[in-house]
Amino acid sequence: MIINTDSFANKKWAQVFTVWAILLFASWAYPATIKVGLEPLPPLIVKESQGYTIALLRAVEAVSDLKFDIECMPYSRAKSELGKNTLQLIGHTPYQAEAGHFYTYAQELEFHIPVVTDIYVLDEDKLNNLANLKIGIPRGNEEFASKLLGLPLKNFYPGDLASLLKMLQLGRIDAFWFERASTISTLRRLQIKKIHYRKLPLNPAPAGMAVRNDTAGTRLKKRLDGLFRQIDRQQIFKEYDLYLKMPDQGVID
Repeated sequence: MIINTDSFANKKWAQVFTVWAILLFASWAYPATIKVGLEPLPPLIVKESQGYTIALLRAVEAVSDLKFDIECMPYSRAKSELGKNTLQLIGHTPYQAEAGHFYTYAQELEFHIPVVTDIYVLDEDKLNNLANLKIGIPRGNEEFASKLLGLPLKNFYPGDLASLLKMLQLGRIDAFWFERASTISTLRRLQIKKIHYRKLPLNPAPAGMAVRNDTAGTRLKKRLDGLFRQIDRQQIFKEYDLYLKMPDQGVID
């Protein structure tokens, strides 16, 4: 019996190549179920099953083979887990305005949502001099806010959104700064009134979403950017738009 060693060697190399190709593709590919970390930001993100952004992701599921495994968490944790590759998608980011080191491991989708941010105080006079105020801010947003508002990082007191608004009501912090819709909807839920607000800055960064800054992340970004363009986003976010149309300054009653 004659053994064709050339044929055997070719089959062996073919097997090796196939295994190598599978492993290489796996390193480039994103999973069919995307692990998502979202900072609670009512009404955009109320909980894992509720919010305008949640509705957007579910609409993407309806027109694709993707599934989103959503967990609500502080923004600081979401960024950390994206950096460690335990999450594939996070939000909401300050679109194109994060601290520089963020973009070493993350890249943002083309998709972004218009946002209005305000400074909130009990005493209206404090709106005229922010330099020495103790300003509450949801945890993980301190660096971005310091850069955007031109205030020292030490001025910002991080914490949970609802807890900080209660602290503002009790006078334990001087002010609070964050996105309008989430702040006002939380103030109303907590029945906190007589809070003065002023739009700050006049042109805040939109809210975005980010994936990993690697090959698999780039593939996922391309896929999601295409899918988001298929969704009727105007219909999903129509009630949210009412917050954007509020006066630039006023009182929450």
